[in-house]
Amino acid sequence: RVREAVVSTQSTGEDTSGMEARLRELGTITADLQGALKTILDQTSNDQGTLRNQIEAFAGDTTMIKESLYELNTQLTAIRTEVQSITQEVRVCDERIVTIDNSIEAKISALRQEMGDRDVIIGQIREELSNRDLVLADQAKQLRYELTRDCSLCKGM
Repeated sequence: RVREAVVSTQSTGEDTSGMEARLRELGTITADLQGALKTILDQTSNDQGTLRNQIEAFAGDTTMIKESLYELNTQLTAIRTEVQSITQEVRVCDERIVTIDNSIEAKISALRQEMGDRDVIIGQIREELSNRDLVLADQAKQLRYELTRDCSLCKGM
C-alpha cells in the first residue's frame, strides 16, 4: 500500500524524495522491529526450553522426594513398631519390679515382726536373768549367813 501510494504520488507529480526518505526510515524501523521480534522469539524459545528442562528436573526431584518420603515412612513405621515392642517390655519389667518390690516389702515386714518377737524374747530373758540375779543374790546372802553362823558354831566347839 505504501508503494502504491508512492507510485500514485509519482504519477501525480508530487515530491517523492521526502516520502522515499520516510519509507527508508520506516523500512529501517521495520527491519529493527523484525530483528527485535526475532530476538524476543528466540529468547522466548530458549526460555521455554529452559523451563521445560527445569520442569523435567523438578519432576525428577519430586519423584526422588516421593521415594525418599516413602522410605522414611517405612522406617518410621518400623521405629513405631520397635517403640511399641519396647513399651511392652517396659510394662512387663514394671510389673516384675512391682512384684519384687511387694515381695521385698513382705520380707521386710516379716523381719520386723521377727525382730519384734526377738526383742520380746530378749526382754523376757533379761527379766528372768534379773530375777535369777535377785534369787542368787538372796541365796548368796543366805549362804554367807549360814557360813558365818556355821563358822561361829565351829569355833565355839
